[in-house]
Amino acid sequence: MNIHPFLILLLICCLSCSNSTDQGAGEDCIFDLDTQTDAFVRALPELKDYTWNDRTKTARILLQSGDSLVARRGGCDHFGVSGSLRLDQDEHSMQDLAHWIGQARWISSRLMPESDWKAFDQMIELKQYEDHSTETRIHLIFTGHNYSMWYMTVDWMEGAIWVETGYDFG
Repeated sequence: MNIHPFLILLLICCLSCSNSTDQGAGEDCIFDLDTQTDAFVRALPELKDYTWNDRTKTARILLQSGDSLVARRGGCDHFGVSGSLRLDQDEHSMQDLAHWIGQARWISSRLMPESDWKAFDQMIELKQYEDHSTETRIHLIFTGHNYSMWYMTVDWMEGAIWVETGYDFG
């Protein structure tokens, strides 16, 4: 069998790259994981009762109502900002879109930079979203922005209602 010298060289290069020393999880990231801290939550006095998970870059915040908010800010290849509000007792139906949008607005006004939550409000006012909802789940994909994706969901999981909104880029 006659193998072209270029193919041999290519094979050697590929093997040497795959056998290089194992790098830590954050070393191959586009975004620097070391700079992703809880500073965005610390700056909000009303969200002071929280625990920070540095591995997942999330803060679990216990609210005065007894509900909780999970705030995320960071990422490796896709940087994102999102919040998931867990409501243990909310009697509104899934068809009450205005109520759930109000909850998502509350999340965005707490966790996102001012320019982003104002953009969120404007997309809602102008109905700049695609509605992929069902009878048991709300799922909106927003279209009036420059991020890779911006969404809002409302789901029934783990015996509670979860309202989530967020975006990512990168």
